[in-house]
Amino acid sequence: MKFIKTATLSWFNDGCCDVRYLDEWVNEPLSYALGQPTDASWHQDEHEVLLAHDPDGRLFEKATALLMRYKFYPEQVMSHVSDADLAERPLRVGDRIAQRIHILRLWGRGLPDVIGMTEIVAVVDESQRKGFTYATVATHAEMGEWSVAVARRNGQLFL
Repeated sequence: MKFIKTATLSWFNDGCCDVRYLDEWVNEPLSYALGQPTDASWHQDEHEVLLAHDPDGRLFEKATALLMRYKFYPEQVMSHVSDADLAERPLRVGDRIAQRIHILRLWGRGLPDVIGMTEIVAVVDESQRKGFTYATVATHAEMGEWSVAVARRNGQLFL
């Protein structure tokens, strides 16, 4: 992802009203088109982690339910609100996520927090693999795409 300076800094705020960004930034364009040409200045990586032994698929169901609700970052790292949250459903293409990234916290307040937005541009919904890709919106601190998936192979659960 390339770093750009368009995110919002929020000082001494607990994020209680971040839902407003879904309305305020609804027409902000994506800053990155999925698959657009990049050069050597862009950071790219890929990681796979074995999460657990999952012989019956129960952990896969739990993990993907959390993943598709964007419920995997610890609250001390980031909070968020999304179109999917408001509709009480899993993420789908076109959903926007207002992210509040906590740089430093003191007494439950950001000193500061960085607020940006992403949009879901692809969803994977296979029997043994579920996940999504988001692209940054012009109000995000970086430019690029990010993908995550949970997969179940041979009784093992991978992120």
